[in-house]
Amino acid sequence: MLLIGKNIMLKKIILNIAFCITLVASQAQALLPASWNFSNPSIASPPTGWALNLGTTGSLTYAFGIGDAISCRFDNSGENVVIRIADKPGPLSYYLSPQNAGAAWGGKFDIEESNDGITYSTLRTITTKTSTTTNFTGGKYTETNLKATTRYIRFNFAIKLPGGQPTPGGNMALDSVLILQAPAATTPTIQVSRNNSIITNNNSHVVGNNANFAFRIKNLGLIDTLVIDSANFSGKNASVYSVSNQFPIKVAPFDSAFVNCTLNTSGNGSRFASLNIYNNDLDKKIFKIDLYGIAGSLATEPLFSPISISPSNITAYGMNLTIADTSSLTENYIVLRKMGNITEAPADGQTYQKGDYIGTAQVAFIGTAQMFKPTYILANTNYSFKAFAFNGPASYENYLTSNATSANVSSLNGNPFNYYTNINPTSSTFITDLSAKVNPHDTIFYSNYITTVINNFLTRDTTAGKKVVNCVYTGIPYIYNEPFVWNASGSTGILTREHTRAQSTMPSNTAGQNPSWPRSNDNRELPEYNDQHNLFPADQLNANGPRSNNPFGECVTVTSTSPTGKGKLGKDVNGSTVYEPKDEQKGDLARALFYMSVCYNGINANNWSLPADQGLAVLLKWHQQDPPSAEEIARHEYIASIQKNRNPFIDFPSWAFLIDFKTMNLATGKILVIETPNGGENLIAGKAKNINWLAKGISTKVRLEYTLNGTDFIFIDTVDANSSTYLWNVPLVNSTNAKIKISAIDNSAIDLSNSNFSITIPTLKLLTPTGGATWKGNNNEDITWESNLVDSIKIEIKNGSTVIWSINEKADLGKFTVAVPNINALNTRIVLTEINGNLKDSSAIFKIEESVSINETSKVNFNIYPNPSNGTFYITSNLNLDKTEYEITDITGRVVMSGILNNSNAIIIHNKGIYIFKGVLNNSIFYKKIVVE
Repeated sequence: MLLIGKNIMLKKIILNIAFCITLVASQAQALLPASWNFSNPSIASPPTGWALNLGTTGSLTYAFGIGDAISCRFDNSGENVVIRIADKPGPLSYYLSPQNAGAAWGGKFDIEESNDGITYSTLRTITTKTSTTTNFTGGKYTETNLKATTRYIRFNFAIKLPGGQPTPGGNMALDSVLILQAPAATTPTIQVSRNNSIITNNNSHVVGNNANFAFRIKNLGLIDTLVIDSANFSGKNASVYSVSNQFPIKVAPFDSAFVNCTLNTSGNGSRFASLNIYNNDLDKKIFKIDLYGIAGSLATEPLFSPISISPSNITAYGMNLTIADTSSLTENYIVLRKMGNITEAPADGQTYQKGDYIGTAQVAFIGTAQMFKPTYILANTNYSFKAFAFNGPASYENYLTSNATSANVSSLNGNPFNYYTNINPTSSTFITDLSAKVNPHDTIFYSNYITTVINNFLTRDTTAGKKVVNCVYTGIPYIYNEPFVWNASGSTGILTREHTRAQSTMPSNTAGQNPSWPRSNDNRELPEYNDQHNLFPADQLNANGPRSNNPFGECVTVTSTSPTGKGKLGKDVNGSTVYEPKDEQKGDLARALFYMSVCYNGINANNWSLPADQGLAVLLKWHQQDPPSAEEIARHEYIASIQKNRNPFIDFPSWAFLIDFKTMNLATGKILVIETPNGGENLIAGKAKNINWLAKGISTKVRLEYTLNGTDFIFIDTVDANSSTYLWNVPLVNSTNAKIKISAIDNSAIDLSNSNFSITIPTLKLLTPTGGATWKGNNNEDITWESNLVDSIKIEIKNGSTVIWSINEKADLGKFTVAVPNINALNTRIVLTEINGNLKDSSAIFKIEESVSINETSKVNFNIYPNPSNGTFYITSNLNLDKTEYEITDITGRVVMSGILNNSNAIIIHNKGIYIFKGVLNNSIFYKKIVVE
């Protein structure tokens, strides 16, 4: 019985992924001698044979090491680093540095060896250290008793104990691992290389489209002769490979010879085989190399595109995407990303890296079918992703660009949900209530900022597989190969962690209160020092240094500026020294300063008013001019997710006007502030939109008006000031210069939207099919359209007034491929209708003709029953169905399953719907409609 369904497809996906993982694991071996300092190459791209099984509770590295500023960090039980080596090992050396803030260390850290990577035996166990060897002082270890059969070495953090004092515990740092070769043996020892690159046993090797190639065989043994008895090919395409040598081949100690091979490069596509070299090396009697050859110029094109690219865990700052496929033959996938419709595609024979651009689309992922996390996701932003299957090693890639799989995903906007329940901005206790709400939060160590804000939010992919983070004050980019490093002695970093509220101005930073600043008297890092809402990356030389602890302000006389022309130090209008950042950071830093004042005010009786030299008026001005952007909202939501508290002035910008941050008292006088629309929004003409405002001390009514040109104002309504919201029917006009004005009737208080917002009339236009077209039943045809500011539409095929097919879809898709109903219809139109709206468009008249191929089913005794059914079908026929190819598509034309019947006649479909069964036997095609109820 042939059982086909979702669960079987899922198993294939899992098996495909498992196969790829197993294949990679089986091939990756480190040649000896092998070493790694965890910085070159970066920890994000381990050397061949090295596998990192590290968690995400902390950074993957420490900012210190042997000879550089990087070492490997273990911070949880079960974390390990495994090295698979290609040959017999000699001595193993490494450095360990227990980490427990200067106190004694405890836990269990094992150094282990294994023959097979499954069963390990212990070389050394470390359970206690009377004093920490921080920064690896005295931390070198050497193991000289590794077994000759050892092929795996593991550094395993078996038991992590909580750090701190007085209980021993803490993390472990590892650095500068070195594994030497075992001493040369007297017996024959085979080494294989090609083009001066050593190849390990049971590894893969690309020979490309070279018709003739050779492997150099060297005898590393000291005394005995290496004898190559024979060599042959096995595997899928073994017949197109051959060996031209005469055997046996004898190789004296320290001498070498060549095994000469040929590949028939006629035709096109991938050619796989294994070269087996039979010899008298006792450890490698059969030296096997899996070859990847190419006939023509490209690998074999994949047969199928991935079945889906599915989003999950969507937030304002990130999302996961999972590539799923049922084809075990596809080697890799490349995913493009863009804000907008992706029309670009990869080019055959072109090797791309993550971060490269193809047109205006960027490569977001390259790898096997799996889940990945795109970098730098901004709030309330729509992203398009398109996944292409491809086969082939570098320079021989063959991309399947037809029917690529796409996904459109919108990130979430900022949302405090019920975080501010019971916070009343009109209350006399507003400031203390807000402080009590915001202050309790988790502490994220200052040293973890790379793992948190940098790696999980700020870093972006850029060309050549690199990453980039920009200075927030100047925009200067720090382009790097992972890992990210700070500016420090001996490092390549240019950025440092900038405290927006400078440390020196924090009220708790006094010798009397915290003599061990930034640690408290119990040696714990103070939360105001490591608060991630207050920390931003800034160029040390061109921004952090010049800013120092100077107040922020607007420079009238500039004394220095950064190479970008942004980030200035100078004198303000009063002659005071101030630092002025780029415009895009002005509102962000103002809200960070407001947050710090509220969060820590009253703690240990400290008053966290702004520093005496920091002007409030300029901060409020910047706060209005630079409202929270999509990036700031995303960053805020991410920090809130890990630190468990929020910045109220990002969630409610108008609250900043209720507090006098120079005294930390409630602001006095009349306050009237537009909240939304406050600039940057795009409103839909003809739709209802709330106008929100904050009013305090206003006893009269307020007048609401709008402008489309910044000069002429049009009256909306007069309402009570304390109503705070008004449902406005947005006018049916297009404008890019709209603003809202609110004013007290007596003109005692007035406010205007901080900047322009847009009003756009939505559009919906059908593009194809055009009038006079003819569609054939059961063919796949495209319906295309253009839309703007339309969410969802209904697509209908009508014959006269009769609806013969319909579906609801997202309007931004712009295209839908339909399996044409197999009927004769001469008065056919496509009708598009906006769901929850008034827009509609339709095509001119065209016709549908019944497909002749469908009628072929009447010429044979072929039946599917029961039909309709609950999803299980059986096939009867007077034909011999053995080896009948079949394909089942849904009404959108998407293939949901395919295969060969092989005399089995049961098919299971798990989802309700209408499907088309297509069978191909002896050049005959027959169709049946399947209904699952």
